[in-house]
Amino acid sequence: MRAIASVLDLSWVYGELSPHYPALGRPSIDPVLMIRMLILGYAFGLRSERLLCREVKVNLAYRWFLRLEHRRQDSGPFGVLAGPQ
Repeated sequence: MRAIASVLDLSWVYGELSPHYPALGRPSIDPVLMIRMLILGYAFGLRSERLLCREVKVNLAYRWFLRLEHRRQDSGPFGVLAGPQ
């Protein structure tokens, strides 16, 4: 994961997707987090979203890669994807 993290630059994502996110309403799921989760799932053969979310809850290396070290967990299947808390 460190090798992937060292070459992965997703700084362009926010600028590219900002026109598609509304200014009002609930905050959306972070697109960079979603891309990182997809990469994680593909790299480690985690075939379902539920399995991926479960693994992210218990694996500290996955949480480090997703930059979630300090975020609180929610109870839903995408609780790990909720905004900063």
